Parts: sequence; C-alpha cells; structure tokens
Amino acid sequence: MRSALLIAFVLCIGLVAFFVSTMRTPEVRVQSIHALIRQFDIDSLGPVPASPDNALASNPAAIELGKALFADPRLSPSGTFSCATCHDPVTGMPDKNPVSIAAGIGHRRTMPIAGAQYSAWLNWDGSADSLWSQSLGPMENPNEIASTRSFVARAVLEHYRPQIEAVLPAASGFDESDWPVRASPVLEGEAALAWGRLDAQTRKQIDSVFVTAGKAIAAFERTLLPERNRLDDVLGETPEATTFTTARMSEAEVRGLELFVGEAHCVNCHAGPRFTDDFFHFTGVEPASATPDPGRLAGLEIVRSNPFNCLGPHSDDPQRACPELTFAVTDPLILNRAFRTSGLRGVGKRTPYMHAGQLATLREVIRHYIDAPAIKGEGLHNDLMPLNLTEDDMDALIAFLQML
Repeated sequence: MRSALLIAFVLCIGLVAFFVSTMRTPEVRVQSIHALIRQFDIDSLGPVPASPDNALASNPAAIELGKALFADPRLSPSGTFSCATCHDPVTGMPDKNPVSIAAGIGHRRTMPIAGAQYSAWLNWDGSADSLWSQSLGPMENPNEIASTRSFVARAVLEHYRPQIEAVLPAASGFDESDWPVRASPVLEGEAALAWGRLDAQTRKQIDSVFVTAGKAIAAFERTLLPERNRLDDVLGETPEATTFTTARMSEAEVRGLELFVGEAHCVNCHAGPRFTDDFFHFTGVEPASATPDPGRLAGLEIVRSNPFNCLGPHSDDPQRACPELTFAVTDPLILNRAFRTSGLRGVGKRTPYMHAGQLATLREVIRHYIDAPAIKGEGLHNDLMPLNLTEDDMDALIAFLQML
C-alpha cells in the first residue's frame, strides 16, 4: 500500500513538473510578455517620415543621383574618399574601425545609416537635424572627405550636369569655370580667403549646388531601411503560436529578452523597432582622449548655428516647422558628454562599441552597464544605475543581442 502511494506521489510530482516545464517553454514565455515586446517588431516601424525641408526627399531622379554621389570619390580632391568609404552603400552599415578613417583619423565611431531617416537628430552629438544637413558635414571635414564647398559643386556640375539640372533647373545657367577649386566659409586659410573674394551671386550658386547634392544623397539614404531579424520573425508568430516554426529562440535568447525588458533595464533607452529613444545619455564610458568629448553639449550649439538646419535659408519647408530644434533640451547637466542612443539592429556585427569604439565586445559593454562606474567631475550626471546581474545573465543578454 505504502509503495503504491509512493509511486503515485512520484508520478504526481513528475506530472506537475512536466506541466510546469511545458507551460514555461520559450514560446509561452515570449507570449507572456508579447504586449511589451511587440514594440520591437519592424512591422511597427511605419512609413518613412516626410521630410518637408527636403523637396527632393522622394524624387526618383534625386534618389538615383544621390546613390551615385554617395559612392563617387571624385567629390574629394584626392579622388579617394566618398560616403561609401565608411558606410556600406547597400546596407548602410558602418565600417569596423573604432573611429572613422578616411582622409584623416576622426574622433568618433561611424554610425549606421539604415533607419536614420526616422530620427530627428543625426551624428553622435545630434549636430545635424536632417539627413541632408548631415551629409554635407563630411564633405568639408578634413578627416573625412576633405573637400571644399566649391570643389564639390564644381565636381557635381562636371560629372552630373544633366542629373543636377533635372532637380535644380537653375543650374543650367551656372558657369563653374571661374569658380575657385578650394573655397569654403567653414574652413580656414586660403579656402576661407577664396570664399571671401567671391561675389554674393557666385556664393549663392555654389551653395545651391552643394545643398542639392546633399539633399540628393539624403533622398538615397532614405531608401536604406533596417533589415528584418530573427526577433521580427518570432514576433510575427506570437502570441498565437504555441511553437516557433521558422525562428525558434533558444533558452538563452529568451532569458536575454526577459532581462532586456526587465532587470537589465535596457529598454529604458533602447526602445521601439529601432531599439533607440533617439535621445542623449551620459553613461560614464571613459573618454577616448585626455580631453573628454563634450558630446551633445557642443552638438546642440553646432546644430543651432548651422545655416543648413531646418530653420535656415536652405530649408524647403515654408513653415520652418522645427519643434525638435526649437524646443531642444538645453540643460548642461543632462547634455555634457551625452551621446545619442545607438540603435541595436545588427549590433552583433558592429564591433567595436560606444561613441569612440572604447569597448571592444558586447560583453565589455554589458559589464560597463552592470558596474555603472561612479563619475568624478563637476557637472556630470551618469544615467546608469548598477545592476545585479550574473555571468549567466550576461551570456543570455549577448545571445539575445546577437539575434538582432
């Protein structure tokens, strides 16, 4: 009798354990948080936002022109560098250098282009407020394409005159033969002097070609969308699915997802289908040089003074509707050494990490976020709080991030 009861008890325990394990399969666990994680589904991204300050944003001819300009090294005096030097022209993915390397060595990591058309701010410090404005900065940056405004305008007219006239009809009346090769209002030395010697009409013509090239490049960049990943496929199957058929998640990946939206607090900043809040945060990462990068604190001043911003004379929006710039956060305590939250799609392929490639691996990044080191310095505020996570938790988070 006792043996029969013992056997029955053991069988009951086994059935309960089996039932519990069945209820807690990866599929069921994902289903249980489906309402929260649905925000990550690429299908919720929506259409590319309108760009009222760029009349060429959806122009097919401008898109084709921008695609050509993006990869054309003839816009650089050396005939060597283009946007494609640091960005893959097909995927929009950045190179793997800790900082950008082109005509010189930059001081920040190259950011992805794919998905950038959904953000109000561009660059790590938000120093540009549109794709077309951002595309112009590297042209005259000595460490990037290292060109000048006049050189770019001359090159565009020389090599793409029919295409540029199709989107800028006024260019049919431009004669660039007398334009100086090296003239710019943002550089120093002879380039600045040459710009100063130009009459107002010539400056206006050069600017119009230069800006149109940037708007065409932006029109092309708007076509570079984030790619689907395995999580998108999983979200497409749940919550109805009881088993994953095309994109099964491992135990570690599910645990990483649970941590991402739970104890690790990653979702506080890495939210939405692009995994970013598009805001600026100081996370206490060590500076890459003896002089710390001020980040957004300087970037805000740059974008405000940029004649190519959404309030400037080159915007195509007659309303100059720029709420992001007009009402931008200005508190130095928040902005000092703060950088834009990077999206996480494809993050496993984008080593190294942080704004200057200071951390080599995802494990180093997660370890930094767990430790949340105390910050020394007046006027600094670390957005991180220490986390109580184990090595197994780190493994799980890495497994989840790798599937993005």
